[in-house]
Amino acid sequence: MRTIYTVTKQVLSHRRYAIGFALLVPVTASLLFLLPVWLTPGNSVSFQASLFRVQDWALTALLAVAIALTLTVHAYAFMQAKSAAVRVGSAGGAIVSGFAGAMSTMFATASCAWCV
Repeated sequence: MRTIYTVTKQVLSHRRYAIGFALLVPVTASLLFLLPVWLTPGNSVSFQASLFRVQDWALTALLAVAIALTLTVHAYAFMQAKSAAVRVGSAGGAIVSGFAGAMSTMFATASCAWCV
């Protein structure tokens, strides 16, 4: 958990990535809310909103932050790997990959439960 905090702090200390993260959170939250609307026949935004309870909104916000953070960390790692001055170590890559796997599992579980 400490590694995730350290990586997050390092990535978001860069203005470019902090802005990207701030822009990705509402986009991701919108997608999480709108995917069932678009993919379920007869569903509408107002009907979907009426189905959501406080817990659903909180889960959507939490998942949006987690997914946006995962994408931001991946973008940072990709850009760092491309630069000649900094090499991403295998341990760091494994940690980032494990974090990405956990976040994508949460995303898949949440989006599947909403569509059923």
